[in-house]
Amino acid sequence: PTLGRGCRRSNLRFSRWVWFIIEDMKIFDDWELLERELPSDFQTTLPTVRSLLPTVMTTLPTVMTTLPTVRSLLPTVMTTLPTVMTTPQTIVTTPQTVVTTPQTVMTTMLIVLTTILTVMTPLPTVTTTILTVMTTLPIVMATLLTVMTTVPTVMATLPIKMDGSAELTLTVPGRLYDDAFMPDRHVLLTLKLKKSIVHLCAQATSIVAAVGDPAHATWFGSLSVQLPPITTAVAALQQAHTLALTKVMGAVAARGPKEDELRELLRVLAGRIQSLMNANPVEAKAMLAASGFGERAVGVRTVPVLAVKQGTKLGTAAWRAKAGPKSKKVFYEVRYSLDGGKTWMETQGSNYAHGQIEGLPTATEVAFEIQRTVGGVTDDWHGRVTLLVR
Repeated sequence: PTLGRGCRRSNLRFSRWVWFIIEDMKIFDDWELLERELPSDFQTTLPTVRSLLPTVMTTLPTVMTTLPTVRSLLPTVMTTLPTVMTTPQTIVTTPQTVVTTPQTVMTTMLIVLTTILTVMTPLPTVTTTILTVMTTLPIVMATLLTVMTTVPTVMATLPIKMDGSAELTLTVPGRLYDDAFMPDRHVLLTLKLKKSIVHLCAQATSIVAAVGDPAHATWFGSLSVQLPPITTAVAALQQAHTLALTKVMGAVAARGPKEDELRELLRVLAGRIQSLMNANPVEAKAMLAASGFGERAVGVRTVPVLAVKQGTKLGTAAWRAKAGPKSKKVFYEVRYSLDGGKTWMETQGSNYAHGQIEGLPTATEVAFEIQRTVGGVTDDWHGRVTLLVR
């Protein structure tokens, strides 16, 4: 800085001396002469110049060589300067992205690694399963070949009907499963408890003996814990009834709760037996007979495929068919014959399961048949009935 201030005062004189020394490539031995020639304000900066002069002499060739390159790059620098000035703002906002991006990358890498581990974990089991399947495949194929070879023999032994269908009977040891052993409905138990206290106690005693019979343990073994309370209730009711017969005040009122208790225990026992029967419909009838209870009579309502009766007028017949499933469209067609089924005359069909046919000859026995179309599938004419038309 001191040298700079001196240069501002006597720039011209100092330049002459410096360039003189540089052009002659000499180092003055007589520095005192140089000090006398230099102005007084340069006296303090001369030692600094003297110390820097070797460095300047060494660097000067490089500077002179580089100067054309620097001069050629100056336009580029001037053009790039605006971009350089705006770059700091981008640099300031970039660190946030730079900081958050590694976190996202690390999270994604963890997910990928976890997925790879999840896929690799069951791989040994899958490989073992595939090997097992491949090992078992020849056995399965051999079994299929055996079955296919046996099919003709089995088909040859089946009883074949005239229409080509086979009659199959499914059997198990000691039992034939047919309609008699597989009822369409459950067997229902009826309680029918006696009204008389004496008869009620006798009925309860008989039921306890039947259910508790060791021969019936396979059916009613789980009900053994319910039998002792019934026996106790029977004894208590008999005692209360005997006391009530003596006309002792309050004895009749004391007998009532004991009777209610016995009847309730019998109802609970009957419910348990009904549940066991429902779970074993094949043996339900035998279980009911062994329990001491009776069977409830259930009427079975059978709807005929086609029913025909006399119409409201002479020469008419009213018909009613068994209705088809409600979930599908059903179309009904009825035909009749006046000669016992040799020739038939069809009537207009209907979407209703009932109708009336008019114009029939009186005092004539007429045959009727029905045909239904359910869900687009039409069955054969069937359900023939006859009616003497009046």
